[in-house]
Amino acid sequence: MTSLGYLRRQRRKFPLRSLALFFLGSICTSVSSPGYSQQVCIVQSGQVNDIRMNDNIEMVFAAFQKDFSISEINRPHTVRYFEVTEKSTQRKWFDFSVNEHNKIIIVDITGPCVTKEGIGVGSTLRQAMKAYGRPKLSPSGDGYHVFFKRFPLVGFLLNDADLPAQLRGIPDDVLTKQHEMEILKYRKARIVAIELSTEE
Repeated sequence: MTSLGYLRRQRRKFPLRSLALFFLGSICTSVSSPGYSQQVCIVQSGQVNDIRMNDNIEMVFAAFQKDFSISEINRPHTVRYFEVTEKSTQRKWFDFSVNEHNKIIIVDITGPCVTKEGIGVGSTLRQAMKAYGRPKLSPSGDGYHVFFKRFPLVGFLLNDADLPAQLRGIPDDVLTKQHEMEILKYRKARIVAIELSTEE
């Protein structure tokens, strides 16, 4: 069975009452002006809005089918992948990885989703560290994720282009504490995705 570690290496003015209802679990709220719509979602440890890790993938279809296109992506692995794209903008928000029991095991978020502290795609490493403390660095096929003890099983992917070339792409078995210290000095590095998983 494909491990989560392997998958990581392979591969975002309401009235007070309405705002409260949103934070209690509405799946998507639309803030509209003529000709413009911006969707919003909330990331927590183990879930994004009402969708939790280990939920059946059918929860995704029920939550997103109105305003989003959901496509299964064929990849040569034992898990299944579903891409969720906003219909109005064609912007990809999520990739859901699903095991053989149709349970969600990884969510990669690139849409405008934020934590309750306001950390999301476009935030900097400095802002994330101010909210959660010093992170642990984890290399992946897409770059470096940072994980925080205060916010378990949520990884923030740093933009490789914001790091010096000599610090990019260092594999896990080569990465040293010195490398990690050097990388974490680049506090202006931006977050380009958020990953939720079921295990470290």
